Amino acid sequence: CACYGHASRCSNDLQSICECVHNTQGDRCNECLPLYNNKPWRRGISTQANPCIICNCNNHADSCVYNATLDPFPDSFDSGGGGVCTNCQDNTEGRYCESCSDGYYRPAGVSPSNSSPCTPCNCDSTGSTGPVCIKAEGIPGEVVGQCPCRDNVRGRACDECADGFFNLTAGCQSCHCNTDGTIGGSVSCNENTGKCSCKLNVEGLRCDQC
Repeated sequence: CACYGHASRCSNDLQSICECVHNTQGDRCNECLPLYNNKPWRRGISTQANPCIICNCNNHADSCVYNATLDPFPDSFDSGGGGVCTNCQDNTEGRYCESCSDGYYRPAGVSPSNSSPCTPCNCDSTGSTGPVCIKAEGIPGEVVGQCPCRDNVRGRACDECADGFFNLTAGCQSCHCNTDGTIGGSVSCNENTGKCSCKLNVEGLRCDQC
């Protein structure tokens, strides 16, 4: 049977259906398996099997397509590769499913091929300016997983007010603590009530009364 060099026998002599090898499929073994399109399909010959080559999708996709414009060596069967992963799963994206989708990040030290590499950003809707956080390591001066915080807001998820501010739900108002009356000259106050930490014998919301 005609199997283009990718089968040693047929499974049905009447219909001549090839039993494909070399990561190929089809009645004539004339195409690559879904995840084996890192190079174009080629027929096998007696001196070279020319098997279909698997794409690197970091275990997050079941199929890929070949794109010659991305292959540094499109005329070579042994070097380069133009595979592009399709339908990335597990909240991943990118040519190799190596990046996290918007709204997710890959924690430091977690491999792109981890079974669940991406964690939800969970940016606080009140304290952040958007739902997308820093997706991965490698950006100078940025912390992976950090959400974009509004002014006077801090925390990875932008879920608390910065020192000297309180009441996240109202946009973090200034504590206005009287540092002469606070313990250690602190400018911080209770995150909910706005009460400053007063010295002994000092009182008032802002520690400005004896």
